Amino acid sequence: GEIYFAKNQFQKSINEFNFEYINDTLNYYYNKSKEKDNKMVILTNRSEIVKESILHKLNKDKGIKFDYCLFRIKDRSKSKRLSNLIDNLDNVRYIEFYDDKNKHLDDINSLKDKYPGIKIKTIKVE
Repeated sequence: GEIYFAKNQFQKSINEFNFEYINDTLNYYYNKSKEKDNKMVILTNRSEIVKESILHKLNKDKGIKFDYCLFRIKDRSKSKRLSNLIDNLDNVRYIEFYDDKNKHLDDINSLKDKYPGIKIKTIKVE
């Protein structure tokens, strides 16, 4: 299957969310989420404390749901959390990862050596 990621925005406090939705990414999510073998994943450095509030807002506002939710518990390394997920799934062939920070894109790109059989594509969003 394939794994796709969404990016979210968080502002000011855990009770005040301001999401900047990117229409191209939303449309891509809607199309890819309909394909049977694809898994939709949110990988964020937002704290596990705000997980339910963020997921509720994404679902309520745009009907967005995820198969896997990788919020930060302590380690800020997105590649470590993604690697743990990959190691627990069968048949991962392709990963598409969206983020607005180059350091996170580089972090995910570092997995290409560890998983040469998986095509990893990173996309910077503004």
